[in-house]
Amino acid sequence: MPDNYTFPGQKDDEKVIVFLRKHWIVFLPIILLCLLLIIVPLVVFLIIRTNEIDLTEYRNLIFLGFSAYVLIIIAFFLTRFIDYYLDIGIATDQRIVDIEQKGLFNRTISAQDLSRVQDVRAKKQGVFQTFFDFGDILIQTAGEAPNFIFLSVPKPNDAAQQILKLHHDVIAKGYGDNPLTQLPKTQLEQTENTTKKIITSEEELKKGVEIDLSNKKNE
Repeated sequence: MPDNYTFPGQKDDEKVIVFLRKHWIVFLPIILLCLLLIIVPLVVFLIIRTNEIDLTEYRNLIFLGFSAYVLIIIAFFLTRFIDYYLDIGIATDQRIVDIEQKGLFNRTISAQDLSRVQDVRAKKQGVFQTFFDFGDILIQTAGEAPNFIFLSVPKPNDAAQQILKLHHDVIAKGYGDNPLTQLPKTQLEQTENTTKKIITSEEELKKGVEIDLSNKKNE
């Protein structure tokens, strides 16, 4: 999945390393609930038929009501499935990305450079999460940058170690040690240009002082 997966806002030279989606067992209660909601009216229909209750004159109305009922259940199921399937976390070789799906048409994408990661923790609670090997990952970032929380993901310990390794790899390459490397490219260029201007101004000032001193000596 990571090799073939792309996401909105992905850079050309950015590669997905860690792909996180909630464990399938988190969605299991929704499946069971929808099946139960569909079975209940079928059981009621069998009870009515067994007792030979005549509802012939309401047949069309019953069919219409049952169809609307099923459509509502299907819509509910699809909405929850999209929310589950598209709510993902990603760690690339450069950033942490959190894509949060809210309903059918709302999506929030948050991202932060790996150089700003300070701590990565994995947490499992209870026998259920331990047995099925899923839990939460908390990624703490520097300064006022928002923290990232990925809930109920499979194999959280392995994923946390991978993210921490990516962070160390970025630091080893020299990113994050120099505060200038944490700035966006445009800000970095502006900072470099400002530094060059300051150096140039200082050199011109020194030349001006030397010229004044030489003039005084000649006088």
